[in-house]
Amino acid sequence: TAETHRSMLCERGVHPDDIEPTILYLASLRVLRDLTLQGWVAGADDDGIYVVPPSFDSAGEDPAEAKNDLRNSFRFVLADQLQTPSVEAFVCRMEASGIGSLFADGPELASRLKGAMLEGNPELAMQPVLELVDGDVRDVTTGLRLRDIWRYARLQWSIPYKTTPGRNLYYLIRDERGPNRPIIGIAALGNAILGLNQRDDALGWSIDALSRRLNDSNPADQRSLARHLVAFARAEVDRIYTRDFKLADRTSEEKIRYLEKIETASDTARKAALAEAGDERTAEYELIRKAHNLVQDGYAEKVNWIKIAKTHLYRRKRAVHLADTLRAIDTFERTGLDDDPQALQELLLTAEGCRAVEIVLRRIKQQAIAENVMEITTCGAVTPYQQVLGGKLVAMLMTSPQVVADVKNRYRGRVSLIASGMAGHAMVRTPALSMLTTSSLYAFGSAQYNRIRIPANITGEDVTGDIRYRRVGSTDSYGTVQFASDTTETLTAAARLANSKRRLVNNLFGEGMSPKLRSLRLGLDALGLAPDGITRLGCSMPYRWSRTPMT
Repeated sequence: TAETHRSMLCERGVHPDDIEPTILYLASLRVLRDLTLQGWVAGADDDGIYVVPPSFDSAGEDPAEAKNDLRNSFRFVLADQLQTPSVEAFVCRMEASGIGSLFADGPELASRLKGAMLEGNPELAMQPVLELVDGDVRDVTTGLRLRDIWRYARLQWSIPYKTTPGRNLYYLIRDERGPNRPIIGIAALGNAILGLNQRDDALGWSIDALSRRLNDSNPADQRSLARHLVAFARAEVDRIYTRDFKLADRTSEEKIRYLEKIETASDTARKAALAEAGDERTAEYELIRKAHNLVQDGYAEKVNWIKIAKTHLYRRKRAVHLADTLRAIDTFERTGLDDDPQALQELLLTAEGCRAVEIVLRRIKQQAIAENVMEITTCGAVTPYQQVLGGKLVAMLMTSPQVVADVKNRYRGRVSLIASGMAGHAMVRTPALSMLTTSSLYAFGSAQYNRIRIPANITGEDVTGDIRYRRVGSTDSYGTVQFASDTTETLTAAARLANSKRRLVNNLFGEGMSPKLRSLRLGLDALGLAPDGITRLGCSMPYRWSRTPMT
């Protein structure tokens, strides 16, 4: 009824910007619809409308049943994706082109496994190989593009398929022993998220982890750690383009205050440009988008990086980055961190010292994530290999030397858009994959990664060990997959109307956290809802609508 009312108003010539109450009401209805489809219970009392989330806690019940309940809560979003005309047409086209021949027949696989067991020769069972999805490479048997095969398989997952910006590698895992080299499973690597406390603590990128390491170190190692922090901070200053900043003849404190003013001015100027542009794209957006496309296509030398650095977006980012780094260096120098091995431990006892160290640890983490860490964004088996622990096989294969080599070959010599925009000249990262991270939809653990341990040694050196997946904790996970497409579209419209009709999310790489998540949070905020609660996957807190958006 509300959608019909909106359409009627538009048909009568009412401008979309003049129907804000209707847009907010539609957004509220669609959020409420999606939440109830996920199992939330809605009700009303004297204070208004409230919704209480379902519980997916496995305590006291079968974990498999709890996982199944959580998967079922996403069924309506999967249906929404599969019923999108473009996706529906894609699936029909793939099935008409014979993609079914690339999925193993269950009885054939069972017979092959049984025969290998009877003959005592496991090599006859299956021979898994990693096939990197690259460009427009096609499958030899069907002629289908590998990227389309991967996408078709991914659409079978329990949560919707969403593309992500930045580095991405996609893999098909094929069985060389089966007819037409059937698909065992699929996997994908992407950029690791920057903020993840449990991971950071496990890898030594937190204050607590550094304190523990210092307590276990001798004075020489403590001095080495302290000097590394100082040297890294000073190197960060040299990596930032500063020619348009008037920093000469200023004290450290004056530089910091000056940079803070630049941050505020740049942010204000950018918002003013967005407001003036309205639904149109700003000149800054077009400039940065063009640079992004040139980098992606391998033409980074054609980018004017100084011009990128001087945009409001990057001028603000440079000012914040430099001010924080100078503040940390000032703290280090005042405590004599270069020479006194005990100074670092004493520094961590103060709020100012912790802030300075956290700034540098964050910079170290940013570089490591850009060069040495990638996130497993997809990993699993397809039918019928799911029944023979195919998911564990895929997880094991993602730790292979081939993946390390693929990352190096794909991104060697690639220019980093964000680092280059900060430096005012092309900055090349050195890819050397040494750690994989991943997260599970299920808070109570993923059996796929449990107990995986692969013997390993470094060729030519007397070094042995093993490769394993280790669980480091549970996180508060946020996402956008729990809302249907029409809901996210209406929330985006609500966010724009509530923010002076400005386009605040531009889907620019380097603009901030996930554009989809930011847009969703802005929309929920426009409805008077707490975004953290609604966007948290597996949320266990009830939420209430305020009366204002509903009137």
